Amino acid sequence: MKVFIRWLVAGLVTVATCAVVTWVCGTLILPGILKDANIRWVVATALGLAAATLAGLWGQSFANGKQPAESAPLGSATTGPGNTSNKISGGRFYGMLFQGRDFNGTPKNPKSKSRD
Repeated sequence: MKVFIRWLVAGLVTVATCAVVTWVCGTLILPGILKDANIRWVVATALGLAAATLAGLWGQSFANGKQPAESAPLGSATTGPGNTSNKISGGRFYGMLFQGRDFNGTPKNPKSKSRD
């Protein structure tokens, strides 16, 4: 199936989902719960839009037609320049390692003298 056709189908499914869920909620499900028509249709529209959002997420993956790339297995070493080794909690981790200090400011250089 061509990409344009896939996007067209995804868009039509999203619009149809919104319309059907809004109509079903507004005419069949909510009248017994909500007596005021104005409130009932606002809630029905919100539910329809929520369902359309989920249909849109499906449509995007359908239209692209690609499977997600497989990620590296957990625990595998990341290769890079140099021989980086980090000892944390009794284990050794090779490659890039992020710690809390990496996000809270500039890490201290262990070779420089501390001013603390």
